Amino acid sequence: MHLVPDMSKNAGVAECRMAEPPLLKTATFAPVHFGAAFTVAYLLSGSVAVGGAVALIEPLCNTLAFYVHERAWARAGRRRAARRAAAAVR
Repeated sequence: MHLVPDMSKNAGVAECRMAEPPLLKTATFAPVHFGAAFTVAYLLSGSVAVGGAVALIEPLCNTLAFYVHERAWARAGRRRAARRAAAAVR
């Protein structure tokens, strides 16, 4: 559960409310992503088969690319933190 400040009530007094659950947001975005991939591939190729194949394969490739990107980003963050810690010791 994620809580985020809600500044819209009580003249600026912050309240907490639940943010959209990540799994629900992902589940609702998946059909949008598949639809966009299918539409673009179909318009470029004129083939329903190509559109369907791309709509299935492209999100899988994006998922793998996202995982690799997140790992690289985390590694870079650890390196930055180590450099800052080493600089603070000096």
